Amino acid sequence: MREENINLKHLIEMATAMVALADKGNNECRDENCVSLFGLAKDCAYRVRTAAVNELAAHEERDLKRK
Repeated sequence: MREENINLKHLIEMATAMVALADKGNNECRDENCVSLFGLAKDCAYRVRTAAVNELAAHEERDLKRK
C-alpha cells in the first residue's frame, strides 16, 4: 500500500476518534460555550473524515484504472 494511502487511513482513524471525543465532551459539558466547542470539533472531524474517505476512494479508483 502506498504511503499516502496509509496516511489517509490514519487521518480517517483520527477523525473518527475526534467524533467520539466530541460526543463524550458534549455529554459532559456544563455550559453553552463548551457545547459549542465540541459541536465545532465534531463538525470539523466529519468534514476531515469525509474528505479523506473521498480522497482514498479516488486513489483506489485511479490505481484500478492503471492495472
